Amino acid sequence: MNLETLIPQREPFLFVDEIIQLEPGLRALGKKELRKDEGYFKGHFPDKPVFPGVLMIEAAGQLANAVVRALPEYGDSYLYYSKMSKVKFMKEAVPGDVLELEVQVTETFEDVIFCKVFVRKESEEAFRADVVFNIVQSSK
Repeated sequence: MNLETLIPQREPFLFVDEIIQLEPGLRALGKKELRKDEGYFKGHFPDKPVFPGVLMIEAAGQLANAVVRALPEYGDSYLYYSKMSKVKFMKEAVPGDVLELEVQVTETFEDVIFCKVFVRKESEEAFRADVVFNIVQSSK
């Protein structure tokens, strides 16, 4: 599946390496391999590199973009975070980890989409949240 079509972010701010499964408008599974040479590890933290939690949130949001942009009517749209709840971080992610990303759409109402997002490490949850996104059409 073409990341450049489905996810508007680009390197160095792209946090999805691959989309494994995609059901447009419903759900997606993806992955992110944490390479030790990635820039954020240099400063977060120099003696104990950890993938920032906010980037877990971003990775899940990027995969959510793919779920929405795979629908023809939203192919040139962007998702903007509107609200997050039930946010929980359970495991740290470090260089060498492969993160499994999941987005499940629970409801869509007009240009608002409600999702459950997950980041897993070795099949155990590292992060989860309920997220509300606004779908904004591109103004090319």
